[in-house]
Parts: sequence; C-alpha cells; structure tokens
Amino acid sequence: MKRIKIVLILILIVLLFTAFKDDIMVFNHKTEQNTELYLLASIPEKDTFLYAIPPTKEGMNYTNMTIKIGENEKTFNWKDIGLPIYIKYVDSYKEGVLKEDLYIIFTTASGTDIAINEVHIINPETMDEYEVDNPVSVINDTITMEFSSKEAMIIIDDIIYLIPVTSNPKFRYTKPAVGDTIKFGLENKPLLSTYDRLTADVGIKISPSVGIGLFKVYYTFKNNRYKITNIEYLKSSYY
Repeated sequence: MKRIKIVLILILIVLLFTAFKDDIMVFNHKTEQNTELYLLASIPEKDTFLYAIPPTKEGMNYTNMTIKIGENEKTFNWKDIGLPIYIKYVDSYKEGVLKEDLYIIFTTASGTDIAINEVHIINPETMDEYEVDNPVSVINDTITMEFSSKEAMIIIDDIIYLIPVTSNPKFRYTKPAVGDTIKFGLENKPLLSTYDRLTADVGIKISPSVGIGLFKVYYTFKNNRYKITNIEYLKSSYY
C-alpha cells in the first residue's frame, strides 16, 4: 500500500511538472551568459514573452530587454523603470497586406510632473524593430510655440491657437516646451477604421509644473516606418 502511495505521488509530480513546465521555464529563462532574466510581460496564447535583467541596486533600470516569440528571441538595448508594461499584437496594413505587429509601451521616466513613455514596434516574423518618429523632435521642427504679453501662441499648419496664461510661475520657460510628458497609446475610431492607430499625447508646459494643454500626435505606417502624419492641439487641464 505504501509503495502504491509513493508511485501515485511520483505520477502526480510528473503530471504537475508537465502542466506547468512552460511557466517554470519562463521564470528561469537565462541569457547565453547564464544571466537570470525577469519576466516583465507576456502574451501566453501567442507564445510571446518579454524579459529583462533586473536592477542590481535601488533606482536602477531593467536592462537588456529580450523578446521571445516561439523559438525566436532577440535582445534590445532598451531600459525600463519597472512600471506596468503594455504589450499587444496589433493589425496593420503593409503594402495592401494585413499583418500583425507587436507593440510594446513602457515607462522610462516618472516623477513629479514627469511621465515619459517609449514605444517599440516589432515585426514578429523577422524580430526587427520598425523606426518610429520621435514626437518631441517632430513637434519642435514643425510647430511654432511662442509667448506674447499675456498669451501663449501655438501655430500648426497656419492655424493659430492663442492660450491665455493666467498663472505667473516663478520660473517660466522662454517659450512653451514639450518633453516632460509623453504617453503613447492606441486609438480606434470605428467610423474611420476598424484597426487601432498609434498615437501619442505630448504635454505642453510654460514652466516645470504649469501646463497649457497637449499635442495629440497620430502615426501612420509609411515607407517601412511609423511616421507622424497629423498633430492636433488639445486644451486639457491634465497637463
């Protein structure tokens, strides 16, 4: 009877290992240099996992972020501070063909009046990363932002926005500035498209703690990269 119990226990252990071996392997994934990696995010039904080398000291970043899709994996020189990560497969048309891209959005800086995201878009077939226009660079290169006596002025494609500046912060920039708040996301407008579209909300500030709205930035896949094709000004008290 005792032998039967031992055999049954062994069988149960084998069955449990078989059922959860993928999870065990995920949490003990290692690099070729035998470095332990930490699981940051995953899409198990797509056999997709995102790992990184965890910080060795408080305040440091997760580094060497590695994507594993099926049997393929690739390491990227990205850095993450450890806040929740958004990871999703998104349909998009490329040269008339509907294909899936892997979107990864994570936070690189966060603090008082600062929130900065990065977006990385991967071709799951080749594991290559698509280039994505930097919203701050495009805004600074294409949009005029100035101060008048009591207003901030923003010019987008000959459209002039005059924003009253009611506060008088002790330290005010020489002109409205962007870069402290960048939040990427996906937008779906059913009447215009059945597919998600990459966007970015970029806060506009007149001082480190005083905002006057945001730029809504829209991306389109074009010439094998994600290009900014439209920018709107939105008055929002959030920024």
